[in-house]
Amino acid sequence: MVDAASLRVDPGGVRSHLPGSAREARLNRSSGATMGTQCSFLRSRKLRLLAVCLLLAAAGGGWWLTRCPLDEFVDRDLRMLDPDPLPDWKKQLAKWIPLEVVSGQARLNKVLERILPEEFIQEHRFGLAFFGAQPWHLWRCKSDAGASFILLVCRPVRMIPGSAKVYLHFFDSNARHLGCTDFHVGGRTDLESASYRYEPLVATLILELQTQATLHGYDGRQFYVLRDQRVALMRWENREGKLWRTRYDEKWASVGCLPPNRSANEWEDLLMSDNACDILEALTWIGGDHRTSNWNQKTKKYDSTELAVSVRALTRVQNRIAALAKSENVWHKEAAILAQEHLND
Repeated sequence: MVDAASLRVDPGGVRSHLPGSAREARLNRSSGATMGTQCSFLRSRKLRLLAVCLLLAAAGGGWWLTRCPLDEFVDRDLRMLDPDPLPDWKKQLAKWIPLEVVSGQARLNKVLERILPEEFIQEHRFGLAFFGAQPWHLWRCKSDAGASFILLVCRPVRMIPGSAKVYLHFFDSNARHLGCTDFHVGGRTDLESASYRYEPLVATLILELQTQATLHGYDGRQFYVLRDQRVALMRWENREGKLWRTRYDEKWASVGCLPPNRSANEWEDLLMSDNACDILEALTWIGGDHRTSNWNQKTKKYDSTELAVSVRALTRVQNRIAALAKSENVWHKEAAILAQEHLND
């Protein structure tokens, strides 16, 4: 006979005839095993989570180390990287960590100090309020040679007479500096805006600059084509779109880069090209002001004066300009008509 008092119900609902101590030992072993399994599971889950975090950190660190330092700034207005003034919390945070962590402008300046040649660091003097130059835009461009970057830096007009000066820095896909081209935007003239865009009339990407007058300067637009590291002026017009004649005098008062040294035959060949940009570059130069009509003993000739006279006298040049004056391409037509007006200067 089994004493009813000895019948116990264990936590699983099963009647047990075991003595109390035996039952408690079995329950302790079962509970210990369950807790051990749970702890093992928690430990393995923590290890898996730690492994995932380490992999993500390694991937992120690898990406950070291998990425191009210029990627962050592409297609942004580099003058507006930080709010003005910088929020107080960022100023306070900058007391404890490097400023470039919280300031995009400081971060950009740090990058440029690292990748620009020393001569440009000294010339630009980034951060110097009055005489310093300022980065404006960074564009990515792609070609058969691969991806690359174009950085536009501008030094505004600070003295009259004078002109805003534009620097175009060229970098490869790894932010290695390839070269720089600089030019002025016209006497007593400042830069207002810049864009790197596609132009249907020449079927390629161009640089468009909008300028504003400072004491009798020029409110207008300038259009350039970029050839490797050379910048060629194709067109200069006022805000209403009327074509202006380019001057080739003192560097600070001229518009755009002076063209490379070419012979009369080389200018003729450029004009006869099938490339829309080549044609505009040639027409702009041929129709420009080379001080050929108002020169006298008291007025200094331009370096291009005699060359311009000889190019305009070439029969093939005159015939080509006459044909382009009837072109369906508006830019070609207007530039050719302007050049025709000055063939006999």
